Amino acid sequence: MRFSFSVILITLVLAMFPSQNASAFTLNVAIGLKGGLNGSVVNGVSEGDTFTSDGIELTIPQGPDIYPMFGLGGSIGGFLELRALDIVGLELGLFQSWDNGNGFEDKNNAGTGQTVGRIDQEQRTSAIHFPVSVKASIPGKLLRPTFGIGAEFVFQNSSTLAYSSDAFTIANQDDGYAFGGVNYKIQPSNYVNFLVSFALEFDIDPIRIPIELRLQINPSFKSDLEPRVNASGTRNNNLTIVYDGIYQAQFSFFTGIAYDFDIKFD
Repeated sequence: MRFSFSVILITLVLAMFPSQNASAFTLNVAIGLKGGLNGSVVNGVSEGDTFTSDGIELTIPQGPDIYPMFGLGGSIGGFLELRALDIVGLELGLFQSWDNGNGFEDKNNAGTGQTVGRIDQEQRTSAIHFPVSVKASIPGKLLRPTFGIGAEFVFQNSSTLAYSSDAFTIANQDDGYAFGGVNYKIQPSNYVNFLVSFALEFDIDPIRIPIELRLQINPSFKSDLEPRVNASGTRNNNLTIVYDGIYQAQFSFFTGIAYDFDIKFD
């Protein structure tokens, strides 16, 4: 992935500085702010899935585990876009996000199969996002469609995991929760998303107002339990399950404002 982006950057730089025989070249630069709503999705794991702790293969216990989650949050940040030939461009961004995931599971009686209670799960995460995307646009006098593809580097700086239930006792701890003799925790994680975007820009020179939809997919995400947890101890000796807080997919609906100007090369 890094190699492909290097090739793209080199190609854009060469395009920005044509030979002496070429006509004058104009590079458009935009600096602005974007923000809005973001959503986060992650698959759960089934009870009965296995993991390894202290060299022993264990089965996920009956109790709080990792449920399918979906939640809405917010994000805000700045960006810089370089656009050549009024069509192709490169956008760099720096965003702070607050990501949420909510899920639940109904617990059934092993003998009768009847639901005996529900356990709710909440994940709360804050993260820094560095999106890098190559963009193409269709010129227009007022309205300009743009398309982007690239990568988003995500660095979580905090993540919490909480369980609650009206039917079961879940012990609150400073750094996690305990249920059925098992400690559950979460750790911030770093990962890379594949990014695609579509936007409509209202171009009121020198101001741009983008309305943008982004889709971010984590290609390295694994649904199985083993890659998603670090475990220590045994069921009879302080078993602790530390959950990796990455999200499987995210989406964003942004708007903002940017100021643009031209740099001309003779």
